[in-house]
Order: sequence, then C-alpha cells, then structure tokens
Amino acid sequence: MMFNLCYGMKTINITQLPGDPFSHPNYAVDLAGMDAGIDVWRAVGNWRCTAGPWGNNTFFFVSCDASGNHCKVRCADGRDRVITLALTHGAGLYVRPVVGKVYRDGQVMYEEGRVAQPGQNVTGNHIHAEIAEGVQISKHYDSSMGVYRMNHELNILKYMFVCRERSVIKNTKGAVLPVCYTAKYSPGIIVPEGKDMLLDIVAKKEKLNIRKSLTFSGGKNTSPVLYCMPKGSRAAVTHFTERFEADGYEWAQVSLVVDDKTINGYVQLDTKSYIIKVRR
Repeated sequence: MMFNLCYGMKTINITQLPGDPFSHPNYAVDLAGMDAGIDVWRAVGNWRCTAGPWGNNTFFFVSCDASGNHCKVRCADGRDRVITLALTHGAGLYVRPVVGKVYRDGQVMYEEGRVAQPGQNVTGNHIHAEIAEGVQISKHYDSSMGVYRMNHELNILKYMFVCRERSVIKNTKGAVLPVCYTAKYSPGIIVPEGKDMLLDIVAKKEKLNIRKSLTFSGGKNTSPVLYCMPKGSRAAVTHFTERFEADGYEWAQVSLVVDDKTINGYVQLDTKSYIIKVRR
C-alpha cells in the first residue's frame, strides 16, 4: 500500500509562501490552521521521526512503512520518492515528537507554535513546513539565499497534495495546490491539472444534512434542511466552495435523487461526517 504525500493539517491556511526574500527564499511554506488555538499536523501515511530538535524546534520525519522502514510516497508530480518532512516552530506544549518513533496514519506528529532563535521574529502560531528527497537529519546554511535548508529540497507547493479526505482549504494566498481525494494512492484517483472527476460524498453517520443554500446567522447555516442523508448513502459533488464559510467550514454543492426527485443543496465538509469517494 502506498500513500500520497499530503498536508497533515485539517485546515490549509497558508500565511507565507515560498520565495519571500525576508524569511522564505527557499521552498518552505507557513501554515496557520484555524488561526485560533493550537492546531496539529497528523500523519498521512506513516512517518518515522529521524532527528530533532534542531534550530527553531525543527523535527525531521521520513516516509516509512508501519514498521519504520523507509518507503516511497506518491508525490503530486506523479513520481514516487522517499521524502523527509521538516516541521518547525512547534511549541511542544501538548505534543512533542519522539526521535525514533513511528507515527502511523492519523496520529498527531507535531503542533504549531512560535518558537524561534533569539533575535528572530515569529508572529502567530503556525507550522513552517519543508520537504526534501531522501533521508535528511539536518539543514545546511545556504549563503546564496541566507537561509538554512535541507539537501535535495523540493517545492512543497508542487509536490504535496491537499487531501480532500483529510483537509479543507481556508487560504492559499493565491497558490494553486495539487488535490487528491484519498490518502492512499490508487491509480486514477489523482486529478490531473485541468481535468474533472466525478466524486461522491458518502455519509459516515445519519446526520449529514443537505441544506438549501449558504445562508448563515450567528455562525450557523440557517437555511432549510432539504434532506438528511442516511449512513452509507451517496450524493454527487458538483462544486466545492474552496473557502471557509461563516461557520468555519468549507461546503460542497451536491446532488442526489430520492424517490425519483432530484435534490440539489449544500453539505458542510466536517470530516467527522463524510468521506469522499471517486465514482467508478
């Protein structure tokens, strides 16, 4: 079984892109989650902590199998690689990585924070994320960029997926991110750029409400409930809103037929209530 290389935060909220000459002249990206409290990075697939803490509380994780042996993941360019993931600035208040530990799919690996070296300015809780090919356990100083970076560094925006099964998008700062629909790699599940794919939302429990519109009051959707999807039932996805609404969630426009009547409406993308499936 192979996993896709995916962001491990539930909320994809990019606050700084690669190429910023002040602190991101390399391929790093900053992710701030919900902008409230402390969000975490969960393993998508299996990752072994190889080293840390380094510098600004950086920990290094390498892609592996469930036993901790190095293995490849499917990257967004279509190639398979052993990948090192470096996560930085974690506060370590609730989660502190353990070197040598294997973090299996779904387990919390790291938490956001603002830990920095003396004299450095870090604003707001976030995770500074970088990836590189192969097994890396440290960074080297690149004098041409004035920054510490891993060997064989890769552009995280081009090689890492947003997994619809695990994450929702709040802000990409204009970047176009590759998307996959399941954490486990399967041929045909990754959407090539410019292509469409037929997708279904499947109810994980009885209360996946389809609402008439995106009408909010007091942080809640107040539009009428058109239908409550039973567990295991499917609705075709026709559109993702690609943003957070007033309730703090992304929504999807869906369509299904019940008793020969077509129902078109919106469902809240709370990952506790649904899974995404590719229609065969």
